[in-house]
Amino acid sequence: MRGILPGKGGSLRAPAVRTALAAGIALALAACGNLSLVDSLYREAPGELRFSPADPVIAVGADLTISVMGGIAPYSIVSGAVTPLDDHTWEFPATSTGSFPIQVSDGVGKTVETLVTVYSGGEPVLNFTEVTLPEGVGWTFTVTGGTPPYDWELDGLLQPEGAAPNGSYDFLPATEGTYIVDVLDSAGVSQAAIVTVAPSGVGVDVLSITPLSAVVMPGGTVAFTAFGGDGNYSFSAAGGTIDNANPATYVALGAVGTYAVNVADGSGPPGVSAEVIVTATGSLPVLSPGSVTVSALDDEVQFSASGGSPSSYTFSTNKPAIGSIDPVTGLYRQLAAGNVVVTVEDAAGLTDNTLVKWNP
Repeated sequence: MRGILPGKGGSLRAPAVRTALAAGIALALAACGNLSLVDSLYREAPGELRFSPADPVIAVGADLTISVMGGIAPYSIVSGAVTPLDDHTWEFPATSTGSFPIQVSDGVGKTVETLVTVYSGGEPVLNFTEVTLPEGVGWTFTVTGGTPPYDWELDGLLQPEGAAPNGSYDFLPATEGTYIVDVLDSAGVSQAAIVTVAPSGVGVDVLSITPLSAVVMPGGTVAFTAFGGDGNYSFSAAGGTIDNANPATYVALGAVGTYAVNVADGSGPPGVSAEVIVTATGSLPVLSPGSVTVSALDDEVQFSASGGSPSSYTFSTNKPAIGSIDPVTGLYRQLAAGNVVVTVEDAAGLTDNTLVKWNP
């Protein structure tokens, strides 16, 4: 491929050539002690030298793919038991629990360190990972599993302990919008819930129910919400129990199958229906890494999954304009400032998620 000539509206070299040239110049300048010019070259580098993800948390037995970005290539691992995959990506095998520092240096000797935390004992599990609320209605989240005690965050902001008793969190009535409730256990593993707040539509819109379909294991829960109609809602369900609040909490019984959930209003039956699929898979899928922080645009995180129905996994995000992910490979890229929920769905339709935290 030909380089672009100066004065013709382009750069002097192709990107790979420019990077190699900058690294060579920087090495020469550093050897001569000309650190001011090295700093000048750093200002032209693709961001500060950094790991992506920063300080990840993974389960024992999982493998972590970790990348080095920014600074001036080439990169070299100073310390840490990792296996190279390419010129900026390494694999860390999580064979035992503990905290493991990894340090890397770039082409002029600048170094950066990350801390990989490997945990055992499972991850925290929220009673609901998605709920839609009418405006003016609150909701209580509870958490089990993982390693107590827990911290709660709302849209990335740590909640005061008084507002979040250790095993539960009260989401207060809010205006229309989308919110993220995140719980973090003491091992650093997180799970997130997406809360959508919408106008009730009572007296204006026709009766509707959301979600229209959900997949759970025996004993699993789903929050069904009615909108529109006259507001005098009555819920009923097969294959499980359901209360008569709005949202209504459905609890699946042990029998595998597909069941109907119905809501009617004051106008009477038949109302509208949704379905619940109760599946017999032995476990929920688990997303890895279980806690992720990124610090710059274009940072990448390689997600993987285990457990559940592993014949296929599908990855997605709740804000693809802020953070995109390849649905098959699980490679995530940060596109804009903000927190993003990453979700994996297994072949049976069961899900797990975590929050990618934006911390520039």
